[in-house]
Amino acid sequence: MTNPFYHSSTPLVPGSLHNLTNEHDNCGMGAIAQLEGKRSFTVLDHALTSVSCMTHRGAVDADMKTGDGSGILSQIPFPLFTKAAATLGTKVSNPADLAVGVFFFPAGDTAMADSIKKIAADAIAKRGIKAIGWRLVPVNVDALGKIAQKSRPDIEHLLMLKPEGMDALDFERKLYLCRREIEHATKQIHGFYMPTFSNRLISYKAL
Repeated sequence: MTNPFYHSSTPLVPGSLHNLTNEHDNCGMGAIAQLEGKRSFTVLDHALTSVSCMTHRGAVDADMKTGDGSGILSQIPFPLFTKAAATLGTKVSNPADLAVGVFFFPAGDTAMADSIKKIAADAIAKRGIKAIGWRLVPVNVDALGKIAQKSRPDIEHLLMLKPEGMDALDFERKLYLCRREIEHATKQIHGFYMPTFSNRLISYKAL
């Protein structure tokens, strides 16, 4: 269905790839930034407040808790993951060398999670990236509705370290290649997803 609010001043052009029937409303997004470019928990706090104020198209289950998905995308909080790396036995001298992969594993399937972890380990080792270890993400299940509790994944973070001498841009490119390799190798696995795999950004996306 054509978006009824699409401005009529943009006409159909013969031979153009653009077609008004492809115009649809989409999910919204908000952006919150620190104008001075300083990292701050306040930015994330405002983002969480913003998300909690949204009722996504009224798509809320009868339990009044389960929705159809919302998320937060932010810069990697290096202090948090530097501490996590230390807990895993690696002291990170430069936090900007850290990278984090977010893994949503099929719930309760330890054997499948181990298989995916092996695929990920091989992909990053092939490109000289060091695996620091896996961080189990704390989850507050009491905040979830009954339906969401039944479908929620097991969430873990793969912490990685940039190879010595590699620049940041090349590191991010190699991480992207790792992600694509993992995705191709796991495309038949139901219930597995990686929201982000990066040296720059981290996403928490619910569904």
